[in-house]
Amino acid sequence: MTSIERTAYPRFKRLITAHELHLFFSPTRDELERAAGATDGDEYLLALPLMLKSCQRMGCFPALEDVPEQVVEFVRRAVELPEGTLPVYRAERTAKHHRGLVRKRVGVAYDQAEARRIAEQSIRKEAAAKNRPADLIDIALEKVVEAGLELPGFSTFDKTASKIRTEVNASICLGIHDRMSPLQRTELARLPEKRDGDGTTLFNRLKKPAEGPSRSHLKNLTKRMEWLDGLGDSVVWMDGVATRRITDFAGEADAGDAPALRDYTPVKRLALIACLVHKARMRVRDDPATMFCKRVATKIKKAKTELEEIRLAEQEITETLIGNYRTVLKDIDADGPARLALANAAETTAEFGAQFFRRQPEDKLRDAAAAADVGYPDNEGLVIDSETGIPSLKPHRSEGLTPSAKRLEQEIKARMPERTLIGILSRTAYWVEWWRRFGPASGNEPKLDDPFGRYVITTFVKGTSMGPYEAARHIPGVSGHELSYTADRHFSLVLLNEAIADLVDAHARLDISQAWGDGTTVAADGTHMDTYLALFTHFIPCGVWEAVYIVEGLLENTSEVKPTTVHADTQGQSQFRHLMRVVSPYARGRSPRPRC
Repeated sequence: MTSIERTAYPRFKRLITAHELHLFFSPTRDELERAAGATDGDEYLLALPLMLKSCQRMGCFPALEDVPEQVVEFVRRAVELPEGTLPVYRAERTAKHHRGLVRKRVGVAYDQAEARRIAEQSIRKEAAAKNRPADLIDIALEKVVEAGLELPGFSTFDKTASKIRTEVNASICLGIHDRMSPLQRTELARLPEKRDGDGTTLFNRLKKPAEGPSRSHLKNLTKRMEWLDGLGDSVVWMDGVATRRITDFAGEADAGDAPALRDYTPVKRLALIACLVHKARMRVRDDPATMFCKRVATKIKKAKTELEEIRLAEQEITETLIGNYRTVLKDIDADGPARLALANAAETTAEFGAQFFRRQPEDKLRDAAAAADVGYPDNEGLVIDSETGIPSLKPHRSEGLTPSAKRLEQEIKARMPERTLIGILSRTAYWVEWWRRFGPASGNEPKLDDPFGRYVITTFVKGTSMGPYEAARHIPGVSGHELSYTADRHFSLVLLNEAIADLVDAHARLDISQAWGDGTTVAADGTHMDTYLALFTHFIPCGVWEAVYIVEGLLENTSEVKPTTVHADTQGQSQFRHLMRVVSPYARGRSPRPRC
């Protein structure tokens, strides 16, 4: 079963800000009047607005006991009911009547059969290109909402997506299997069993990335290309298969090892290996170009270094020749034109230039000394020794915190106690639920005993660059193999970016974040407190072009924060303009550029 937290199915989240309460759960005067006219008790008068606001926000009716207490309390105060009033329906007939009133008010229809039909049709259409159950459920949700229908229960979407996904995956794998010849199937089936020269399997050889940009490695790429092409024409195998499904199947095979492949059926095992072979054949044709560019870049860098060394050597020779020439003119041509020009320049400087340039700093120093003398009696920090006349500054001593500042400090410490780093990760994972983004490459639910704890610890270990086995020595209850297994098979760059987007969105929804702005104007430098501090997640060294990272951060942004104006320092703006001049011929007709 797919976890509801991994999907967009509407539900109450743990983190609900005051702004969201006022925005989504404040009944209007007309709604309160209609509720008062349709109810005859405090319990019903509270339950009906709760159902109305929940349906407006979620598109369905949650169980009243699942509504968070803070939402119930907020609506109770808005309706002006006594404390302790609870939303309860003592008769199902009354609840059904109220649901009908809410549907009429919201404008949704109750037709579960039609909703299931739309969901099944949309999931079957998209399953050919998408593999993750959560993505399929989200598409079905969108189509049902567009049809103006009340959403069925989550289990309905989950069972439909699981059933159709299994059928489509089996059809894709069988098609790949049937398009291979018997000899090709035999060769691919031997890859997880046959050993390479270094003792590892040939299946592991498929997953090896390209090595460094050397001539010997370039020759090895040629041999690798011949070996991969000898396995068969993977383009024929993948005929009619969506590119994204090939990528998902190849990623699932790449995340596993040879023993893990034995858990699959023979047909699916061959299909996964075939997709990995197809991706390896594509990559081996790109690697020579990448390697060539790296070698050219290395040569250019080396050439620039040698050119700078030649320039410095030539400059030293030139300066030596000029010095020698000056000495020759001074000693040999004592009465020549060069000597006379030097004497005239010295005379002009002595008569006018020296006095003029000397007078400027003298006047400034004199004014500064006079100002220091006038302020000396009141300057308690400056002391002049009576014997030596040497001035010195006393160390500045703070007058201490004011009573109001002390109270503020105590309140901040009480509300923000000291936390450990792993404690902060655990708390944000619980409230924001970013850990739900991680899971097996197959898209199925994790089969770990405690996925929450395992993902939090793995995030801590990977984020601190500690290493799984080193971390296992200091964290009881977990082994290095378990951490390494989770990091390799349940984490990926795509999933990590999705988790980061969840944190960015949660940060942007906080009241204190919205006090700084709505996120349309952001800063790409640490000198401004802005929403972009949470959005920009690249740490770059000094000396690199930050404009490239600004553009990359905007292009890869998948959060709800959509900046339109980026503030940068002088270097960032000049680099950004230069970058826009370079890419503008290729970016015409694309989305609007952000202003910088």
